[in-house]
Amino acid sequence: MLSVEERIEVVKSNKLCFNCLHFHTVSNCKSEVSCHCRKRHHKTLHFHKTDEWHQPVSAERNKQENRASGDSQNRGWLADAVNAPSRGGEHSLNVNAPDFVQGSSLTFMSNNCNKQHSALLSTAVCYLIDESGKQVRLRCLLDAGSQMSFLKRDCVEMLGLKKEKTNILVSGLNDSSIPIKSQVTAMITNENKSYVRSLNFLVVPKITAGLTPSNKFDVSIGDFSNIKLADEKFNVPERVDMLLGVEVFYELLRPGQISIPNSNLLLQNTVFGFIVSGGIPRENENVIHCGFLKQEINLDQTLKQFWEIENVESDIPKSRESILCEEHFQNNHSRDKSGRYIVKMPLKENPDCLGKSRHIALKKLNSLWNRFVKDPELLTLYSNFMHEYLELGHMYEIKEIEEKSGSYYIPHLGVFRPESKTSPLRVVFNASTLTTAGNSLNSIQWRGYTR
Repeated sequence: MLSVEERIEVVKSNKLCFNCLHFHTVSNCKSEVSCHCRKRHHKTLHFHKTDEWHQPVSAERNKQENRASGDSQNRGWLADAVNAPSRGGEHSLNVNAPDFVQGSSLTFMSNNCNKQHSALLSTAVCYLIDESGKQVRLRCLLDAGSQMSFLKRDCVEMLGLKKEKTNILVSGLNDSSIPIKSQVTAMITNENKSYVRSLNFLVVPKITAGLTPSNKFDVSIGDFSNIKLADEKFNVPERVDMLLGVEVFYELLRPGQISIPNSNLLLQNTVFGFIVSGGIPRENENVIHCGFLKQEINLDQTLKQFWEIENVESDIPKSRESILCEEHFQNNHSRDKSGRYIVKMPLKENPDCLGKSRHIALKKLNSLWNRFVKDPELLTLYSNFMHEYLELGHMYEIKEIEEKSGSYYIPHLGVFRPESKTSPLRVVFNASTLTTAGNSLNSIQWRGYTR
């Protein structure tokens, strides 16, 4: 086990925040959680009174930390290479990690990157099939350097996919690792459904740092303008929702390769259409994608996490939000005749900001009816569920159809597993569905205190 001094050296060498161990300086840390001694450092870096530690910080060191803090805001979870001023033409590597990774390093910074050209990543528009059978359009990155496929967490929530717990380490350059806690299984397809594939995805907060490409560039494909592109906006900065790794990369390729005249770009045919890749002009671009990622199962790390979970920790100071939630419960709860607790919703914003949601819920309901027509057994189970809800008083029929300000219609769908003898149907109410204003019922509520 590392001593406190050795841990501090690790934090310093990786330019981590002493308070939360993320990639920014302590002065820029927004975390309200700190050590049990209430000072601004992580509990694993706490010194007892018998310990002494004095570490002068030079002006040059502060300058380097601030520069690293600014860079880290633009990094994704993939390995990136960032330009830095060159000293005497020598190659210098400085290893840093993505924003959400603690104690790892995946980012390479090179002083001698090519300043004239960059490389265009291959993107495509594909479709994922959600729980209701509907196709959802997503933008994906095709990466032959990754052993796994990845899907953004907000896409998983939007599609209503069921997450499964996992404990996987994803390693990249410099043999560093990122812990992944959940995975999903989903069907991917192209626009005409000529290609359909079930695939496992590891769930991550984001795929790339910012938008891809980072800058818009002009390109003319000349006589090939009539071909179908996998991504019509390949030259326009847009977000990436998904990464398809080497498991399916070569399976997606189709015969046909075209070189664009007067450029370094290449068109490669795939099941989604022609993807575009190759060299493009660099316009103040300072982030380069590197897709070497592999999956590891680290038994030592798994056992270590098990014991860390079982350890009893001292009380952590509550955040302002946690205190407000506790006060809300104390001031707004009551008990009915049966002894059940009743409490008002802990809203942190005025519900008038929600926007319109009725048409979205109706769209989901119509999709359900289409499933009912094809599956009478599902219709019977769903009908029984709704009647039970009425009998229990969980819902009642409303006569007014006009959507009032501050109202929110919660879409619902049925997860049907006919092989289950105990609960073949599970109805899911999705209060995270976004309205026309970009909000949801869950987004305007306090989260509360969790341990």
